[in-house]
Amino acid sequence: MDNEKWAAGLWTDERRAAFAQAAEEAIEVLRLHVATVTAATGEAEQLAILRSGDTVTDAFGVLADAEFDLTAASSPLSPLARTEEWADDEDDGEEDGEPDPLDDTAEFNQLSVLTRRDYRLTSEAAVLDAGRAAYAQAWPDDSAEAAAEDVNHLGRAIYQITHAGGFDALDDVPGLDPTAGIALVIGRDRAMSGTDLEAAIEDPAPLFVLDGEILHSEGDIWQ
Repeated sequence: MDNEKWAAGLWTDERRAAFAQAAEEAIEVLRLHVATVTAATGEAEQLAILRSGDTVTDAFGVLADAEFDLTAASSPLSPLARTEEWADDEDDGEEDGEPDPLDDTAEFNQLSVLTRRDYRLTSEAAVLDAGRAAYAQAWPDDSAEAAAEDVNHLGRAIYQITHAGGFDALDDVPGLDPTAGIALVIGRDRAMSGTDLEAAIEDPAPLFVLDGEILHSEGDIWQ
């Protein structure tokens, strides 16, 4: 559709109806996402939450497109819009976000960094306290009871600590003493896909197979 034909359709009943329909569908998808998140009880539901969130993004992208088609005006939804008109306005002369082409002359066009860090657990209670403190940092308006309810096991404490400060933060957590670590840089011909990542929820071992060339490695033992 050329610009003149597209502009002639602004504010038409047809596009108004399409916007209203997209809004209803986006609101329903958001309700379902809220239900998915509020029903979740632990990390086992994280993949379902991510998938539900992708559905929300798609639905509101459709809504953003419909709003732009109706009004041609900027709105809070504009970052989600997928039309070429929005892309032209938002890029403002910048690159369109397409990834750089792979270097076909290189021996490998993908790199994987595999790390392992070992820690002695000297106090599980101290690690739980650190996890709850990290939760409070992220959600300062929540109560101590809410933090204790969320961080109720060691894995959840590690999640909150690394979510707040990255994996390096584990080195300074009371109750954990770093003992050893190793990092390997692997040259590969294929990157990890979304399907690989989903399968890794049940069986992560295939993602850590050394099926490429080790380009660099380093490690240390502290205790």
